[in-house]
Amino acid sequence: MRVLSNPINASLQLVVILAGIGLAQAADPIQTTKPLCPKPTQDMAIEGRRAFLRMNCYSCHGMNAHGASMGPSLVGTESGDVREAVLQGEDGGMPSFKNNLCANDIRNLTAYLQLLGTGSEPTFTHWWEDGIPSK
Repeated sequence: MRVLSNPINASLQLVVILAGIGLAQAADPIQTTKPLCPKPTQDMAIEGRRAFLRMNCYSCHGMNAHGASMGPSLVGTESGDVREAVLQGEDGGMPSFKNNLCANDIRNLTAYLQLLGTGSEPTFTHWWEDGIPSK
């Protein structure tokens, strides 16, 4: 490989190299260096509940994610465990959802699961509902 001595061409070469690194990292849409859910917000949890219902997670984990005959309770699930289970699936029957959920969905699902058992988790029963409790 010939290194260009012209400063403009050398800068352009560096930009192309860095862009290639960025494109390689962008190939995995789920990849992130930030914590998935550092502090769950109610809006994130609402969208996470919506994903939980839309993906039929309740059919195995129960309507409120406290466990059912086929799937365990998800109360207290760690964010890394959520990401791993959703992307890779789990032994015992849980399929991978890597082709169905994006990084934002996983972050929101994690926020919802982190609020389980706190009394502030959303509990609406249809994914198309707005999720905002009426007063």
